[in-house]
Amino acid sequence: MKTRFTKRKTLFSFVFIALMLGMAAAAVLYETAHNDSAEDGEPRINRLHASYIIDVYNPAALVGDVDYVFAAKVDKMTGNTYKDPVMIEDAFGKETIEVTSPHTNYMITVLDNIKGELVAGESIPVEKAGGLSKDGKTITLHENDSLPEVGKVYIFLAYTQPDGTLQISGPKSNIEIGSVDSLEADSAFSIRESPEYLKMVDAYENQIVRERDRTVSIYDTAFKN
Repeated sequence: MKTRFTKRKTLFSFVFIALMLGMAAAAVLYETAHNDSAEDGEPRINRLHASYIIDVYNPAALVGDVDYVFAAKVDKMTGNTYKDPVMIEDAFGKETIEVTSPHTNYMITVLDNIKGELVAGESIPVEKAGGLSKDGKTITLHENDSLPEVGKVYIFLAYTQPDGTLQISGPKSNIEIGSVDSLEADSAFSIRESPEYLKMVDAYENQIVRERDRTVSIYDTAFKN
């Protein structure tokens, strides 16, 4: 989606605590910083500032904190879910509105594992924190974050949720393999030659592990044995 964006002052700001357990890179708090308003009726991009427990821009720290790092192709987007509802007043104090945390759901096919052993070669779900609002007017994302696109191949850095599902969240949680056009997209061998993959392998070999409770995903190969 190609859109020209211009900054505009947001109508309101809100703060909420990240409730997703096991998500060490989760923000301690979120604040609506500004909206990038779109033209032609397209959704505005609502960027969230966040304070993180780890340095999410240090690959070794991020890889060491997540549960799974893997290359995968995005098969399809399956919809949105809305979490953590908060009732707030509008900018004029005349109306109470509900603000939720949107999440975008995808089906992906794991092509190769770097950290952890997810099942490969079959389509499994993953949830991305961020996405389209209920009213379709805004897309909420962390700063320096983006939504995966169907048909592209990414390095995903995922946390296991309490129910065993997978979630990706925040900047650097889905890193597009930009050189994949010159490779064979469905070949694990060729993906392993990409600079994005090699950088994550190096980060894994030098990972900075933060001690926390960890859970194996229901899409781990351990559940297949």
